[in-house]
Amino acid sequence: MATILFLDDPEAMEMCVRVLNACGHACHHFQHADDMLDFSWETQPDLVVLNPHINGGEGLFVLETLKARDVGLPVVLYTDTSLFGDSCDYFIADKTLVKQPGHAHLLAFIEAKFGHHDISETVPFHEFYF
Repeated sequence: MATILFLDDPEAMEMCVRVLNACGHACHHFQHADDMLDFSWETQPDLVVLNPHINGGEGLFVLETLKARDVGLPVVLYTDTSLFGDSCDYFIADKTLVKQPGHAHLLAFIEAKFGHHDISETVPFHEFYF
């Protein structure tokens, strides 16, 4: 299973993080860029999920910082706002996903990459969402 770091609003991501932890992933949620970066120096994450617009654009700062350190680290931008309106930094991310209710696309992406290849087989997903 994977070590996944999240930079986003805690309330918005609480259920998603709970589901992924229940699926066996080690998820760590951060609300501020400095906290995430400090943690990432100590831990080698398998995936980073960033809201690029959190705290006035801290997500883009984290994206640039992480990619400068390790270009191979997979980073997903997870946003509910304009994808291309403010920066070309989106193009250095490995994937951009638009937020949807229940985070189904993000969960399916993570499980396909690191866990079950069919999210419908993931018992905790059904327990939390159905």
